[in-house]
Amino acid sequence: MLFAALKCKQRLPEMYLFGDDELSRIAVPTRIIVAERSVIHRAREVADRLGSLNPHIEVEVVPKTSHGLSLETPELVTARILEAARHAAAT
Repeated sequence: MLFAALKCKQRLPEMYLFGDDELSRIAVPTRIIVAERSVIHRAREVADRLGSLNPHIEVEVVPKTSHGLSLETPELVTARILEAARHAAAT
């Protein structure tokens, strides 16, 4: 089984880039947390783009973090999730 598992190739879904029209149509409050030093995106560009397209989207750039944001700052990520859950429960 070990040798069979080593031959297994993981297939990741193709990444999808949302267009400006799609992002501007989001009508619910949305919070996006991005890592400042991610190799996948440029955090400031993401924040600027989303902020210019939709007032319902709040972007938080977490300084000195990489794409492993939830492992590097689990307290912050957990706090943001709990904040969102409390806000949703109150409305």
